[in-house]
Amino acid sequence: MSDVDDHDGPPTRPIVIAEVPPARALRGLPASPGVAIGHAVVFDRRSVPVARRSIAAHEALAELGRLLAAIARSRARLEALREDLDPTIDAEHRLVLDAHLLMVKDELLVSSAEAEIRGGKCAEWALRTVADDVVGRLAQAKESYLRDRAHDVEHVAEDVLRMLTGAGTELPPLAEAAVLVASDLSAAELLALPRDKVLAVVTELGTATGHTAILARALHVPTIVGVRGATRAVETGQIVIVDARRGELHVDPTTEARASAEDRADRYRSFAGRLRESRDARTALADGTRVELLANLEVEVELEEALDERAEGVGLYRTEFLYLDGSLPDEEHLTEVFARVGRAFAPRTVTLRTFDLGADKLPRGGGLDASRRLAELAQAPNPALGLRGLRLALEMPEVLRTQIRAVLRAAEEAPLRLMFPMVCTVEEMREARRVVDHARRELAQARVPHRMVPLGAMIEVPSAVVLADVLANECDFFSVGTNDLAQYALAIDRGDPTIASLASPMAPGLLRMLRPVMAAAQTRGIPVSLCGDMSSHPLAIPVLVGLGLRALSMPASEIPFARAVCARLDLRACEDVAKKALACATEAEVRRSIVARLGATLGDLWDEHGLVL
Repeated sequence: MSDVDDHDGPPTRPIVIAEVPPARALRGLPASPGVAIGHAVVFDRRSVPVARRSIAAHEALAELGRLLAAIARSRARLEALREDLDPTIDAEHRLVLDAHLLMVKDELLVSSAEAEIRGGKCAEWALRTVADDVVGRLAQAKESYLRDRAHDVEHVAEDVLRMLTGAGTELPPLAEAAVLVASDLSAAELLALPRDKVLAVVTELGTATGHTAILARALHVPTIVGVRGATRAVETGQIVIVDARRGELHVDPTTEARASAEDRADRYRSFAGRLRESRDARTALADGTRVELLANLEVEVELEEALDERAEGVGLYRTEFLYLDGSLPDEEHLTEVFARVGRAFAPRTVTLRTFDLGADKLPRGGGLDASRRLAELAQAPNPALGLRGLRLALEMPEVLRTQIRAVLRAAEEAPLRLMFPMVCTVEEMREARRVVDHARRELAQARVPHRMVPLGAMIEVPSAVVLADVLANECDFFSVGTNDLAQYALAIDRGDPTIASLASPMAPGLLRMLRPVMAAAQTRGIPVSLCGDMSSHPLAIPVLVGLGLRALSMPASEIPFARAVCARLDLRACEDVAKKALACATEAEVRRSIVARLGATLGDLWDEHGLVL
C-alpha cells in the first residue's frame, strides 16, 4: 500500500484511490461487491417515447380507461413475477417487488394522471407528466433514500407506459454466462434474469442503495452503478472485467490484467465467505472489549437483512419515511409498525427518531395537512438552514404528539428509545420533553397501556457540540449524526456532487468535534452511539473506538466488515490511533497516521474491501 494523499469518495461508499486506471477503464459506484470476468451483453434502453397528443373532453373517459387497463396489466406482470421468485430469495427482497406493486396502484399517482387527462392530455402524456414531476423532485433530494426512489418511480412508470404504447420490454437473451451492461435495470428485470447466466451487472444509472442494488447484493451478483457512457464504450461480445469492490469496469483487458482479476475474484470469494462465517459472533475487540454494531433502518424492507447480519439492535430508525407518500399515518398504524420492528429485535433495543421532515424531505402530494406549508419552506433561500428537523416538528405539535403516543404504546411490547433530530438548543430539547410529558398524560388519562422510553438528542449541528455539557443534563443518551455534522461544520452541501467528497470523515475539524461530546456524555454517565457514514468507514472505526464509542450504527450490509475490523483491534492501539489522529492538522496526516499504526494489522482487510492507500 502506498502513502498517496487523497480525499474520501462520495458518502456511504469505501474510498478507492489507486494508480491512474488504464485506458478503456470506466468508474462508477460499487453497489454489490465482487470481481467478475466475462463477455459483455449490452442493453441500451432509453425512456419509452411518448406522443404529446391532445384530446377532446369527450375522449377523457376512454383515455382514463386505457391508463387503468395498462396499470392492471403492469400489476399482474409484477404479481406473476413475485409468485415465480426463487424460494431461496429472502423475504426482505420479495418486499422490493411489493414496493413496486404499491407504486403501480398508488392512488395519488392515478388521481394526478387523471387530472392531467381531464386537462386535455392523452394517457401516455399524462402519466409521463406526473412521473417526471415526481422523479424530478425526488432526484433533487439530499437524502439518499429519496434519490434512490426516483429510479424506482421511473421504472414503474416506464413499465406502465410500455403497456400503453406496446414498446419493447425484452432484455437481451443470455445464452451463456455474461456480464450485463445496461443503461438502467429495474429490480424486476434483475429478478427475471437467469441467475446462473449473470456474472455481473453494470448500469449507467442507479445508486448504490437503490432496490436494484439491494437485490444484486442478495443474489451476490457483483454490480457497479452510475458508470457513465458504459453502453457506448462496450460492445456485445467484448471481454470485460467488473471490479465491483473498486467500482471499475475494464474493457478489452490484457492477458495479464485478466489473470490479476481472476486472482482478485478468488480472494474476494474467500474473504466474503470468512465474513459470513463470523455472523453469529458478538462483536468484540481482540482484548475482549465489547463494541455494539447496530443497524440503520429507513424502511421495513431492510429489517430482514439487519436480522440476518446479526445486528445488535437498531441505532437509527428514520420514521419520516412513513410520511413521505403524502398521507398522514394515524396513531394505530404507527403503533403497529413500531411494535413490529421492536418485537423483531427484542430483547435488543430499537432507537426511533421522530420524523425529520423539511428541507429535501417533503411529503408527496397533498394528503398531509402540512405538505403545502412544507413545500413553501422548500422554496426558502436555504431550506437546509430553515424550518426542519425538531424545530419543524415542534411547529406541528399534534402530528408530533401522535407519533410520540404511538412510540410509548409500542414500548409496552419491546424495548424502544426515542431521539430527536437536529437539536440545536437546550430550549428545543426541553420543549420536546414537554411534548412527551403531554402525550404520556393523555395516554394515562385514557387508561391506554404505555411505557416511558429513554429520550435522546441527535448531535448533528455545531451548536449541539458546543452545548453538549448542558444538553447531557436533558438527555438519557446521545446519538452523533456525522453526515449532517460534517455538512454543517465544514460548510459542504452533501447533495452537491462537485464538493460532496470534501465532507470527509477523516477531516480533523470533524474528528475534534467528537471529543467534547464524548466528554460531556461520560461526565453525565449517559451512553453515546454514532450513526453516520463514519461508523463503518474502514479507517474511522479504530479512531471512534479509541475515542470511547462503544455503539456504532450503520447499514446492515456493512456490519460483517466492521465486525472483522473490530476483531483485529485492541483498545490500547485504538486509543493510540485516536490520540494521534486528533493531533493531526490535515486529513492526509490523519490517514497516514492510521496507516502507519494499523497497516500491518488491517492492511489486508482494507485491500479486500476495496480501500487502496
